Amino acid sequence: MTRAFTLLELVVVITIVGIVSAVAIPRFTSSTQRYRADAAAARLAADIRRARETARTSSQSVLLAFNLTRNSYAINGVRDLTNPGLPGTIVQLDDPPYLSRVALLGFGGATNITFDGYGSASAGGSIVLKAGKEYRRVTLDAASGSTQITTLTKTEVQTLGVVFVAGTNPAI
Repeated sequence: MTRAFTLLELVVVITIVGIVSAVAIPRFTSSTQRYRADAAAARLAADIRRARETARTSSQSVLLAFNLTRNSYAINGVRDLTNPGLPGTIVQLDDPPYLSRVALLGFGGATNITFDGYGSASAGGSIVLKAGKEYRRVTLDAASGSTQITTLTKTEVQTLGVVFVAGTNPAI
């Protein structure tokens, strides 16, 4: 005699799998958004430090320019590690693995930061990045050139009045 599962057993197993999936998927989504926001902020902070160090070691100015309509930034004079043939580095924030957006750019109205030959920044300020419901602020101290990454709470986001400055896709 062959043993088989009854219809009731199959329904119970499918129900349990459905409940576990309903709990796991939102957690997976939020952890993915956290990862993307962290990765984008870490890349931006590292690129700011790299631009500063390149300016210091070459004794030449290096420009970091944000393009808000394309949701990207470029570093002129710093070779792209993935495409060494390019004259500079271009990072597209809404491409994988970041899938993030610039939510706020606060450098006194400027969209560019220039590091002089001594590594001093033309301006200090912060960039707020958004991935899903996660926000990260990358702050540049003009005097020291140091960067700091902070996670913004919902209250801080509302206080800053963060709005999209690039794109209109609310899913990102």
